[in-house]
Amino acid sequence: MKIGKEFKPLILKEYEFWALSLSPKQLPYVGRTYAWWKDRHIGEGEKMAPWELPLSALLELHSLVMLDVVRGLDAIGYPTQPYGERFLLNTAYLANESGHNHHMHYHFIPRVRDLLNLEKLRLTVTDERWGKNYLQPQNAPTLTHKRLLALKAVMVEAIA
Repeated sequence: MKIGKEFKPLILKEYEFWALSLSPKQLPYVGRTYAWWKDRHIGEGEKMAPWELPLSALLELHSLVMLDVVRGLDAIGYPTQPYGERFLLNTAYLANESGHNHHMHYHFIPRVRDLLNLEKLRLTVTDERWGKNYLQPQNAPTLTHKRLLALKAVMVEAIA
């Protein structure tokens, strides 16, 4: 399955096996991204379990893609160093959405302990669930299209 049309404008970078895209649902986790499996043949991402991924795809995901995610988050103002004290990056493998045929993808969810002012985006974020599992509230507000594009621009420049 190809990446959905709603995600194409949000693609930050393409790799050999993955396409890195912003999530349209940014709040309360601004900088949330997806790594979407790029099918090498039709339907591959719907039929393959994560343990069946080629080793080179896993290495790309956990080195190049994840490092780019952190570079992008650093560029928008997250305190990515030292890791763990004020900043964490939750990673989740999901293939649970029937809307995209249970296609393999990973979520990268930035977590921050303290109130954070993202000056480049003129936005303040807080993670009320720090220390707990992330949760995307059903009624969470959304970023404006203009802010979403500004977020994309900053992250793309950082990982180019």
